[in-house]
Amino acid sequence: MVYDFMHDIPEGVARHDISIIVHNFIIKKYFTFDQLNSRIILYQYGITENKNCPPKLNQSHLNNGSIIMSATEMLCLVRHFGLIVGELIPKSSKNWKLYILLRKIVDLCCARSIQPECSKLLDSLVTEHNRLYMELSNKTLKPKFYLLTHYGRLLLKNGPIRLTSPIRFEAKHKVLKSIANSVPCRINLGHTLAFKLQLQTVSRLLSKSDLDQDLQLGMGTNTIPTTDLPYSFMSKLPNEFLSSVFNQGRHFNFFFVGAKMFAGHSNCYQAT
Repeated sequence: MVYDFMHDIPEGVARHDISIIVHNFIIKKYFTFDQLNSRIILYQYGITENKNCPPKLNQSHLNNGSIIMSATEMLCLVRHFGLIVGELIPKSSKNWKLYILLRKIVDLCCARSIQPECSKLLDSLVTEHNRLYMELSNKTLKPKFYLLTHYGRLLLKNGPIRLTSPIRFEAKHKVLKSIANSVPCRINLGHTLAFKLQLQTVSRLLSKSDLDQDLQLGMGTNTIPTTDLPYSFMSKLPNEFLSSVFNQGRHFNFFFVGAKMFAGHSNCYQAT
């Protein structure tokens, strides 16, 4: 027996949880539906989550008790929901506690390396999560909530949950479905989809789209540390380095590699 994290949580439990949480928050007038959507759209998700930004919530989804969006979008929303509306919610709210439990479960399931003892923690979080969900929703548990109760045991048996998730294997489904919907011919559709993907790959390689190197290298410049560098930087340099500069009046060549600065003279380099 293995777990299916993508379909169990992002496309299962999280959809019901976020729906109940948002619905109850709106009823208690912590924020309005439009305010929440504005915060979701205006929130800065950062470079790593830029392509996974969640869309605006649909009122009909809230009424049905399940928010529909892709797995990556739901994971992004779960990770950032606390920062989006956290300052508006009192810490004593049970709905907020339900979100915190969901967030902790997601963090444990997304960990690439994890201690075996975390299986007991995961079991306790799932138990409390399911109990609180039934209390707040006044509904019975869906089948995917029951599947979560096996995650602790399977964590010990199979290792980190994220490593067995099919989320990366299904990343192309959206692209394939969009291509299939745009192709009127259904004869040998698999060959058509493969050919279209090959053309997209060739186009990306030729245009070098998203393939440019982020690291830029260049020649350093001669710098006199005592005059050209700020005091905040100079104060962090080793005393041995400063004394040699002041006593001999050397000019040092400063250059960057990634996020680190190095100072060099002759064949000697000292990391700062």
